[in-house]
Amino acid sequence: MSYNIQIFHPIVRKQVEQGRKIDEFEHPPLDPSAVERFVSNLAKYDYNLETTTSDCREFAKHIDDCPIQVSVFTTEIAFSVPYWENSDDAIFEALQDASELFESEYMALFNPQVGEWAEA
Repeated sequence: MSYNIQIFHPIVRKQVEQGRKIDEFEHPPLDPSAVERFVSNLAKYDYNLETTTSDCREFAKHIDDCPIQVSVFTTEIAFSVPYWENSDDAIFEALQDASELFESEYMALFNPQVGEWAEA
C-alpha cells in the first residue's frame, strides 16, 4: 500500500463535484506546457528521472531512505509514497511538493486518502 496524491485536468474535478466517480469517465490530457513546467521544476525539488517510456516519465527522491515516486502521464501526475516505518516525513514532503508544483489554472490536485481537492 502507498499514500497517493493525484493531479488531473480541472475538468476532472468539476465532473467529480457534479457526482461522477473519478474512474468512470475519460480524463482530458493535462496542458502540455504546464506539464513541462512541472517536470522541469521537479529537479529543483531534488527529484531525479528514473525511467521514461512512451506513456510515462517516472521521477523519484528519497526522504530518510523512503522513496517519493512521481509518475507523469498525459492525463495525470501521480505521487506515491510507500507506507513504511519512516514514511511520515516523506508523505509530508510529497504533499508539500505537489501543492507547490501544481498550477491551479491548469491542474487540480486530489488527495484520495482524505477525499479532498486542494484549494487554489
